[in-house]
Amino acid sequence: MATQRSKLINDAPEWSEKQRYKVNAVVVYNDVVYQNITGSNSIPSLLTDWIKISINDLIDFIPINGTDIGNPVIGDIEFDNLNGNKRIKGNSSGSYIEFIDDGAININYESGSNVRINNLNIKERLSGESDYSNIDPENKQIYAQRSYVDNQTGWEQITDTTYTVGSPLTISEGVTGKILTGTVTRITTQLPDGVIEFWNNTTKKLMAINNGDAFTLSLRFKAKMNVGNGYADVAINIGGALNVISQETILFSKGSNNEQRFDIDLSYFTGTTFIANGGDIEVTPLNGNIEIYDIVLVPIRTHKGK
Repeated sequence: MATQRSKLINDAPEWSEKQRYKVNAVVVYNDVVYQNITGSNSIPSLLTDWIKISINDLIDFIPINGTDIGNPVIGDIEFDNLNGNKRIKGNSSGSYIEFIDDGAININYESGSNVRINNLNIKERLSGESDYSNIDPENKQIYAQRSYVDNQTGWEQITDTTYTVGSPLTISEGVTGKILTGTVTRITTQLPDGVIEFWNNTTKKLMAINNGDAFTLSLRFKAKMNVGNGYADVAINIGGALNVISQETILFSKGSNNEQRFDIDLSYFTGTTFIANGGDIEVTPLNGNIEIYDIVLVPIRTHKGK
């Protein structure tokens, strides 16, 4: 490479006052080699449009305005990062690509803007459990940015204190009643970003947020029936043409007026009807009267609609 650069200097033409020169053109004037830096022409020794160069200058020199079209860099650009980190820096917002002396690369975006990588192809795996979530279905390596995944799913707990063993919610045989809440305490710290609630304590309905959201409702309560081997249907009803969209039958096997504990999971997704109407949690005792109390609702969003 040094031989080629020497030849470039040795072959440089003599400067001509009448010649038009491009940026990076090399000439000889009074046995000194000059390189053009402006695209204009003046006496090189004035150093207005020219700079003095040497073999060493050419070895270390990358033109400040880039290479000419059709004349790209054809070799590697190598950084000595054995003796400290080296950066390629932008002059806006503090962004840079840094070559670390342990072989890693840092991409910095101090302004808070996005780091964009098109057609990303990860050969091995992304590391850092605080930043990425390993979805990994059936041993396929799929990784999602944790800040996105974690903020789209979530849950809320609603605990009613109005209906107690001494003052239960009572529904008669054959009547379809609703799970009601009066005074409640809530745990809302795990709600997804932008969500205020999953249960409307005024309308006593499950709330829909987006078209296509998927949920599991964990419905917990204590109950008694006034018959042996009683049973009742528990359902989510959104009205319209769909009405009941999820349902389960519960059995009372402990005998008449004996307390039983239930933890029922009802899965559902929210479409336009759910968004418009909300969802009633219905209870229909089929062969006796039912008393319900100590009610806890935990709606869990497992998927955000696309």
